[in-house]
Amino acid sequence: MTKYTKKVTNNQVNCRIEVKMKDELQLKKERNNKILLIAVILLVAVLSSLITYKITIKNKKAETKQSTSQEEKKNEALTETKENIEDNTNVENNNELTNNDSESNNTTEDFKQHEQTSEIKTEEAVINYFEQEETYIINNQDNPDAISKIKESFKTLYDFIFNETEIKGYTFKELTTTAKLKVLKIALSIDNKIDSYFPDYKEKIKDKYTSLKEKVINKYLEITADLCTSNEELCKTASEDFETMKESYKLTLSVIKDVISQGSDKVKEWWANK
Repeated sequence: MTKYTKKVTNNQVNCRIEVKMKDELQLKKERNNKILLIAVILLVAVLSSLITYKITIKNKKAETKQSTSQEEKKNEALTETKENIEDNTNVENNNELTNNDSESNNTTEDFKQHEQTSEIKTEEAVINYFEQEETYIINNQDNPDAISKIKESFKTLYDFIFNETEIKGYTFKELTTTAKLKVLKIALSIDNKIDSYFPDYKEKIKDKYTSLKEKVINKYLEITADLCTSNEELCKTASEDFETMKESYKLTLSVIKDVISQGSDKVKEWWANK
């Protein structure tokens, strides 16, 4: 009896242990399921947040792009408007300048009439230019304020004849013989007028170009000497004009002889045989 009772008691204990173990396993399984569920929920939440974030970023980019596009269109419109305004302003300025130029041409003072504004390339334009320079000197012979302008004109004349600068599209060498002689006559006339009208300023006006008279005489005689070997009619005209200049511009015989003595052999021979 005692053995049977003991055996029953052991079986009961074993059953209880087994039940307890099953309960513990069930609890552990339930706990693991809860953990897994929580992990799934967290993962879903994270994924949802990530998707929401990406959507938000995408929307912001789209808004930024749209805003930038609108801003660019606005800037383009402003730029186009500004360009139109500038074009209109330029047109108005050009019209105003054209009008001003027209008015200026109609109201130019004496000394401005001598500036090289014409593009007409004719020998007559060159001669007219220097004739206007001479007229300016005549009109301003009592005006000390004209000294600087006359000085500049004198330098321009010298450089044109001896330094090959251009006037009205021509250099002195490019002129015909007749035009050269006319320019040289005007040069002597201008030199004489400066001596007569501005005796106190002639050194200042002529500056380093005081030798113009002698050099012009020499060049005139050289051209005349060449003419007298090829064109009798022009030779006669040039010779007669020189005799007139001697009287008009007070070219003394001593001055002429000094020039000839320093001139070319052709000039010396022509002068000796004239």
